[in-house]
Amino acid sequence: MANRRKYESDKFRLYQDKNNINEAKFLNSKRDIIDKYYNNLPNNGYLKLTQNDLNKQLTLTINLVIEK
Repeated sequence: MANRRKYESDKFRLYQDKNNINEAKFLNSKRDIIDKYYNNLPNNGYLKLTQNDLNKQLTLTINLVIEK
């Protein structure tokens, strides 16, 4: 578990810059607003892929920050 967490933190460079941790906390607090924004945009395949990718990256980043 610790090795996986270290790999993911290196991947996102979470612990190299305090601003990244603050940004992840901010995005976590605004997750509902981000979801509403995407849900109001015209739906096409590309947008759905973009939204899923963003949610996946946000979730990984936010979980790492919260675990720390």
